[in-house]
Amino acid sequence: MSGGPLAAAVHGPLLLTAGSKLDPATAAEITRILPAGGTVDVLGGVGAISANVATSLTNLGFTVTRLWGAVRFATAVAVADSLPADKSVLLPPGPAFPAPLTPGPSAAPPGRRVLLAPGTSPPTPPNA
Repeated sequence: MSGGPLAAAVHGPLLLTAGSKLDPATAAEITRILPAGGTVDVLGGVGAISANVATSLTNLGFTVTRLWGAVRFATAVAVADSLPADKSVLLPPGPAFPAPLTPGPSAAPPGRRVLLAPGTSPPTPPNA
């Protein structure tokens, strides 16, 4: 969810894979659109996207940058921190699916960030 603004900022797609191994269709799409040596941002810690996925991407010739936090709310902050500074933050409630999906299209303009709230408390804000 927080990856949408990052994808918009880098003019790239947001692709999904299983957490334990790189999905062949995802690997094929990355190889099709990204030149060798390009950077793939992996969102989430090794509990969400395993080191095996990062290794597979490296073996395909890509540079891997992992944006993560101890929990998904901290990962959303790490992703927001990687974006250019902006004053726009969209804060949907994190735990209740599908509420966190709703700000996706609104976050498409470059610089907007999506942070997830663990209940009624906002997460630690990104460094601006």
